[in-house]
Amino acid sequence: MGEKFRRAVNAPHQAFGRARKKITAMKPKTKRGKVARATGITMTGVFQFLLWAIKYAALDNSALLAGERALRNMKVGKNKNGENKKFPDMVKKYPNLSVHVISYLMFAVTVGGVRACHDMVGDKDSGPAVPRTEFAQNTGDAQKARPGTYGAYLNRMQAITPLLIADLIAKEGVHTDERGMHTPYLDSKGVPTIGFGSTVLSDGSKVTMDTPPITTQQAYDLAKWHLERGETFFVMYCYDAAFDKVDVSSTGEAFAMASIIYNSYNKLIEDPDDKNCRTRFEELRRLYAADGLNVTDGMVRGLFKKYPVTSPRSFGKQWLGGAKPSVLADSLGNFLAGGRGMYWRRWLEAGLITGDITPDMMLRCPANGMYEFFKVMGQKRGAFFTGDGRNIHINKKTYGEFKKWLQNPVNEKGEKLKWKRVRDVLPTAIRGQCDRGWCALGENKKTAAAFAKSAKKVRNNAHSADFDVSGFVFDEHTMA
Repeated sequence: MGEKFRRAVNAPHQAFGRARKKITAMKPKTKRGKVARATGITMTGVFQFLLWAIKYAALDNSALLAGERALRNMKVGKNKNGENKKFPDMVKKYPNLSVHVISYLMFAVTVGGVRACHDMVGDKDSGPAVPRTEFAQNTGDAQKARPGTYGAYLNRMQAITPLLIADLIAKEGVHTDERGMHTPYLDSKGVPTIGFGSTVLSDGSKVTMDTPPITTQQAYDLAKWHLERGETFFVMYCYDAAFDKVDVSSTGEAFAMASIIYNSYNKLIEDPDDKNCRTRFEELRRLYAADGLNVTDGMVRGLFKKYPVTSPRSFGKQWLGGAKPSVLADSLGNFLAGGRGMYWRRWLEAGLITGDITPDMMLRCPANGMYEFFKVMGQKRGAFFTGDGRNIHINKKTYGEFKKWLQNPVNEKGEKLKWKRVRDVLPTAIRGQCDRGWCALGENKKTAAAFAKSAKKVRNNAHSADFDVSGFVFDEHTMA
């Protein structure tokens, strides 16, 4: 048995030795490469030494082995029934027991040290940790994406992710326990939800009321995963790549469209029960699962050509046809069914399209403040949209009321809301990015650098199981 432990320790000891030799043989030319080489040599050497120490302290410790031999031979008499006492029998049955126990403990310490060092290196990358998906492992981060691919599109869009999560907080609020951990709750439709409006975990399972609590960082990461790696930005990309007149070029429009798709997938754009729509997106999901960030504009256009949009909604017809922001915003008034909450949600998205609502306004809104503002306005449709039939328009006067309300947020009784503002709920690092103005659509160097670190976390610091996007059911979110 002792020899089995010896082999178990020798295997990783020899593996670290081989790794150290390979790293030593490398000849990097850049300064970063040289630092990485030196770090690799040091780390593999340290762990090789620790594994040797395990053998020396336990398996090869002559004093420890002699003590166990003496213990086995020690005569301690019999019990009252005339039987040998159990302890010496156990020692005889399991020779070198303490050696094996000490080996286990030291090996666990060594493995724990490897994990701790891995985590420390990951923390130096800063940026939020992100649940890892199968395609994300294989395709790298968006910063290295080729032009004309989904990766390049995501590179431009991911700067507004914090704003979209801020929007969720403004709509959903914060549901935490006394420790500040986010706990499951039932949303307005009675669906179990966690964090910032997530009903599905990144391993594909549904949130339940028994889902373990998560931290604020994990809540942010999960919402980020849904937006960037789940479905939202990819659906936007598909329509943007397929239609020449679709050009999401402003932060407000990107914010609004992502909100619409996050909540309703493509139901406001075309009939999801249309055969072409259903078949096309089945193919797109398979394409996405296989190629991830490397999906090209040409691939998407080919599927839209094979399965064209034949049943556009009123909003979809305007958006795909390149309508003016004011016309596009008014067309959202055709989708107010499903409860009075749709009034202010569609009104908010319309305001983002026209510019009457700015991202900064959402960051200054109290958590769950949008519902409170809705009640202040009497929960009436006329406060948000006016007219009927084909003559529906957004009520622009309410945008002015919203701006005033943000200066002194109160409830419907006029009592001041003392809730945290959305920006103060966001993780500290993300709040800093927003405060520095990095959360704006486009490719500037500061934004790219900040989000490159976040993308790297997809590979290095995942806190959930790998997830193959082909198994995900893209369906309507109910949380926002």
